[in-house]
Amino acid sequence: MNDDIDQNVVFQDNKNAELPRYRLREVLGRGGIAEVYRAYDEAAEMDVAIKVLHDFLADDEGMIEAFEREAFLMRSVDHRGVVQIYGTTEVEGRPAIVMELCDGGDLHERIARRGVFSEEDAIGIISGILEALAACHEQGIIHRDIKPHNVMFDATNRPKLIDFGIAQAEDRTGRWRQPFPESTTTMTARYSTTSARMLGICLSAR
Repeated sequence: MNDDIDQNVVFQDNKNAELPRYRLREVLGRGGIAEVYRAYDEAAEMDVAIKVLHDFLADDEGMIEAFEREAFLMRSVDHRGVVQIYGTTEVEGRPAIVMELCDGGDLHERIARRGVFSEEDAIGIISGILEALAACHEQGIIHRDIKPHNVMFDATNRPKLIDFGIAQAEDRTGRWRQPFPESTTTMTARYSTTSARMLGICLSAR
């Protein structure tokens, strides 16, 4: 267990917090909605990533619904360019998503570290992202939050899309479902608002 885990933010009562199947190792990152941990899957004998809804959102039914929907959308896309979802669980009563661990960092870190990419590397990354987006669109899903932070790399250096928190999905009637209920928190509204929506542009997979 990493001793640098900030106990003021997560798992205050137990540094060695464990789930029924997963042993938490360290905090990998934190965002406005959730924090992500490296964990060890004792059944599968491999490291995984676990995304846990923030404690202050644990009673927000709208956020819980959106969080669970994110896991469903990601799981519905079977493509090597989208981070694989293994299942869902709970951490101290909070919803959590168990997913593939990408050890290669994100695109934002690589841009900051390397600056300029070779033409071959740039084409490889862009092609991988576009293939993943095409697979999402085939399932009627629009990611809506493509940015360097949301492109991770696995151990083989393959780019993978993460974070479908504000994705839209086409339902059986052909309508586009909003990612968050209208009744959810004002903080959530910030994450569901995009430039396209503000300009009145209709989003679609086409």
